[in-house]
Amino acid sequence: MSCVVKVADFSSRSYWDNRFASEYAFEWLQPSSTILPTVKAEVQAQHRDDMAMLHLGSGSSDLSNHLRHLLFPEHNQDGCRNISSSAVILNVDFAAAAIETGRRREREEFGDARNGIGNMHWEVVDLLDWASFKRSCDEHCGRQFNLIVEKSCTDALACGADVQLGPFSEDERGIHISRDLYSRPFAPEVAVSIYLAAVTQPGGAWIALSYSAERFDFLRDAKQPAAAMWSIEQIQKVLAGGNVEGGDGRTVYRPEIVHFVYTIRRMPRKEE
Repeated sequence: MSCVVKVADFSSRSYWDNRFASEYAFEWLQPSSTILPTVKAEVQAQHRDDMAMLHLGSGSSDLSNHLRHLLFPEHNQDGCRNISSSAVILNVDFAAAAIETGRRREREEFGDARNGIGNMHWEVVDLLDWASFKRSCDEHCGRQFNLIVEKSCTDALACGADVQLGPFSEDERGIHISRDLYSRPFAPEVAVSIYLAAVTQPGGAWIALSYSAERFDFLRDAKQPAAAMWSIEQIQKVLAGGNVEGGDGRTVYRPEIVHFVYTIRRMPRKEE
């Protein structure tokens, strides 16, 4: 008798809608504390009082609330105090249920959602729909982002089929796309990297937690248009799992699992 294992389609909207209908809290790959030191260091290095942050695939993680603590430090003695009320956080997700959960968790922790704390926004967004994505960024931010943060969102996108770009208007946001590229299929993670470049200020950063050591290798391929837009600056290895104690006192050995925290830098437009 054969056994068929059905693998979840992490690129499917229906998968996430069904999952988040009942899931209230879950941390993909690693707890938020794994990525937060890198995020905080980047915020402090940029030293901006108008930081604009885009959180991709907010899901049911507590990362959004940690980011609010970081950018609006009146709620946290460890916050970055150079940040003012002009800062913006835009949390986006594929699934409406995830966005509603994020808003609810924010109210539960802070007693409000956005009111009096600057701009903490929530929006249902398909990152591969450029027109919709751009409209949401313009509506809630109105300027280019300085920092993008994600926990395994690009991993999920990479499970999908190839897509076609755009359409971009001519020289939109400094992104130059030759006409022949519109008829060419791109892997979804490649397409979204181009869209993210269009909404990110040169010098800005994209900090991503991934399970893959090869997730952003396309940025090293000069044939890929995104390679002129982004540069991988740092890859930090993070161990997951490890040996645990069994119920009978014996040690249970697990294979070593490594995850990766990428810091990717938005390149100057002159190189595109």
